[in-house]
Amino acid sequence: MVNSIEERGRVKERREILAAQLAQKFGPLSDDVKARLEQLPPKRLRELTLSVLAAQSLKESGLADE
Repeated sequence: MVNSIEERGRVKERREILAAQLAQKFGPLSDDVKARLEQLPPKRLRELTLSVLAAQSLKESGLADE
C-alpha cells in the first residue's frame, strides 16, 4: 500500500518511466495496456522496470493478451 505523498510520487514517476520505456520498445501503448499499468502494485512496477529490456513483447511482460 502506498502511504506517503513522496511514495505516491515515486510510484507515479515509475509508472511514467515504464510507460515511456514500453512505448519506445513496442510502439504506442493501447488504452488497455495503459489501464493495466495503472493497476499494477509498486512491487510489480519495479520488476517490470528492471525486466523491460529483456522482454520480447508486451504479452511476455504480462501487460497484453496478444
